[in-house]
Amino acid sequence: GACTWVKVNEAGATVAVRAPAEVVNCKTIGLVSGTTVTKVIIRRNARKIEEEVTALGKNEAAKIGGNTIVAKGPLTAGAQEFDVYRCP
Repeated sequence: GACTWVKVNEAGATVAVRAPAEVVNCKTIGLVSGTTVTKVIIRRNARKIEEEVTALGKNEAAKIGGNTIVAKGPLTAGAQEFDVYRCP
């Protein structure tokens, strides 16, 4: 039950997770989202779900040339959106 199925890939590993106040000097380049399973027979660990959704966000941000993501809102039902930025 504690397994993390989604891993950050090599490109995603270069993407930082920051707060909105930390990206004031960055350029917005897009929006990505991540969704993962919240229940497999029993409810999955909330921290693992958050880690997977963030990993998906980082991987997707790297694909569009971003190096930073900021969550647009809370994790809801295994899904979350992230603004993608290119920061100096």
